[in-house]
Amino acid sequence: MAVQTRPSSTLRIDQIVAATRRLFIRHGYRRTSMDDIATEASVAKATLYLHFSGKEAIFKAMIDCCRAQIETRLNDAERSDGPLQARLANLLYAYYGTGLEWFGDSSHLRELYAVVVQDPATFGPAAVEDQLSLRLDGALTAAIARGEACASGAVSVQRVCRVLMNAAAGAKRLDGVNLEDYRRSLDDAAVVAVAALSAPSD
Repeated sequence: MAVQTRPSSTLRIDQIVAATRRLFIRHGYRRTSMDDIATEASVAKATLYLHFSGKEAIFKAMIDCCRAQIETRLNDAERSDGPLQARLANLLYAYYGTGLEWFGDSSHLRELYAVVVQDPATFGPAAVEDQLSLRLDGALTAAIARGEACASGAVSVQRVCRVLMNAAAGAKRLDGVNLEDYRRSLDDAAVVAVAALSAPSD
């Protein structure tokens, strides 16, 4: 059986994107030049321009890769059959955790985010929180229909979704946050959220 390999051009693009990501985290967007990227990726500068028109195009490829991974993880989380708390935590991690994996808590993260926000024509929407909110809402509504959570709880599904997203976003901004601690914070938030939906109304 023949072993399938990725085209060399695709591997080269991945190499360039990975190198650029490291530089953006280390030095920021504006302080990173195409010369820096060529050196970090161990390719000739002409090779960069063979695949990308400039730094902005590489950054767009990076954002697209990150968003594609988020989408895949969101779909996987929705299809999982674990406990409700785990499904909620997985949905939160798919969005916020993937971003943390890709860009960390770098001091340059705000600059990278600003580049995306300031040029929606190139990068598209800055975030997919609305999509995440809909998926969380759907997971909770379906769980209530199956009896995994109580529809007559003290708070609405929409409010629980909003609190979950705020908690996930806030925990990512903690100084020195690591993936293990972050995942644990999401698990705790999901447990509290399910308990809140099951709480009796006053």
